[in-house]
Amino acid sequence: RELQTELNVSFKDMQNLRLCYEVAKDNPCHLEMVAPLPARIEAARENPELEAAQEAAANKSVSDGLVSYQLKPKGKKMNNIELFHHMCDFRARDPNISKEEAADPSPFLDCAVSKEQRMMMAPTPSDLSRREIMKAAGGTGASQKLAKRKLDMFASIKSHSGVANDPKRLKRMQSQLEMAASLAEISRLDADQKARQKKDAANAVRDLAPKAKEKLVEKNGDVGKLSKKEISAILLVEYAIDMPATSNTKKGVLVKKLQDEISNRSEASSAAAASAPRPAESQGNDSDCEDDEMQEEESS
Repeated sequence: RELQTELNVSFKDMQNLRLCYEVAKDNPCHLEMVAPLPARIEAARENPELEAAQEAAANKSVSDGLVSYQLKPKGKKMNNIELFHHMCDFRARDPNISKEEAADPSPFLDCAVSKEQRMMMAPTPSDLSRREIMKAAGGTGASQKLAKRKLDMFASIKSHSGVANDPKRLKRMQSQLEMAASLAEISRLDADQKARQKKDAANAVRDLAPKAKEKLVEKNGDVGKLSKKEISAILLVEYAIDMPATSNTKKGVLVKKLQDEISNRSEASSAAAASAPRPAESQGNDSDCEDDEMQEEESS
């Protein structure tokens, strides 16, 4: 509860925070991995050896010294035959060239190649292994992403094997369950508090309704002269319409709603009164009928 109220830590981050705490207790060394002091950074920048190494690294190519990645290696002396064999090997190891194309010379040479010659120029198992390495090191193959090493709720790396009944794992499992039970209890208490506050607010509105109706009579039915809370109280008690008078609720909306309800109720009352029978007229008709019957009996 204190983490939520004082440090504004949401419930969804509580388990992650618990996991970080337990991992930090088991491996406190990673807490000491802080940024170096500014003085140490400045001293490293002024180191001449570091500057020379940075300049040399900036001037060198990415493939410097990697003969297998260069069609014509720089800084390495080769005679014609050695360069020819190197280019053939480079073609066989190039991941951008298919295995079938690697056994054929360039079509610009216009050379006829027999089946036996293709077999001799086919990539060797060593060439195919280097081809896969080069494919993974550059080009489209280098864009493949590795799986992230995520931790589960027990501080274990996902998809890694382990001992299910390890005491450390069981202890973390118990801690996770206790945290879940605590969060559930806090959520239940918060829900009960919200329900209680809502009930108290409704009772306060009902207590305000009698005075609001008296004020409405004093103002000759002018709803606009009532406050938002008074209008909301009348709507709730008299018409069973729950429209809380919050700061976002506009008074004009409440006024129009109450006026419409009052108008609808008056129209319904008028229609009901018009359709009801009149007791006085029915009694008069019954007495006239009785007089006519008595006169007929006397004449007979």
